[in-house]
Amino acid sequence: ELVCTSGHLTRVWSLMDGEQLMSLAHTEGVRATAVAFKPGTDANTEGTLLWVGTSLGEIMEVEVATQRILQSKGGVHARCDVTHIYRHLNELWTVDESGTIHIWGPDIDGTPNLSGHPHQSNKLPRGHTFSMVVGDELWHATGKAVRVFSPSLDGSKPFQVLVRPLTADGAGDISAGTQVKTHPDKVFFGHVDGKVSIFSTKDYSCLSVLSVS
Repeated sequence: ELVCTSGHLTRVWSLMDGEQLMSLAHTEGVRATAVAFKPGTDANTEGTLLWVGTSLGEIMEVEVATQRILQSKGGVHARCDVTHIYRHLNELWTVDESGTIHIWGPDIDGTPNLSGHPHQSNKLPRGHTFSMVVGDELWHATGKAVRVFSPSLDGSKPFQVLVRPLTADGAGDISAGTQVKTHPDKVFFGHVDGKVSIFSTKDYSCLSVLSVS
């Protein structure tokens, strides 16, 4: 029911009536560069807390109703822009411009907590053009190449799923992507040259490349 935007101001609106519920101004010289709703302990607490990543590599936890910063962790991304915060079940994955990814798993309350340390940290390739969480995996595009990673809390699985990156023949750099609920075993990527490629989540094959515009 909520949508959040960020930059010099982090704002939250209700999708039900368009009312602005929160407007948090960041200190001078600091931009919010990534934002995600923190997983709730149950359905009633979903959407009540935000994680905000900044241009200084800091992550803050903000309460939407009171606009208060409940916790902040500076330097966790070594003063690099936090470029993405992904949600995966009751975990949050934070990524910075250098390619460092931190996996924040649930604490005893069942939700990620900034007071501790990330459960795992890994490196992603530089040159990111698009990425998304697909099931339990992170599909990460750098130009034409898509690499599939499997972040885990205990590091028990290999981080990189495939030996070689995926590519769609004849399609340009990847600029967008999505999944469609009616096709759960497919991933769709948009390319800068107006093409759409479709990949299988089962065997990672390229199923087709369509020219859209």
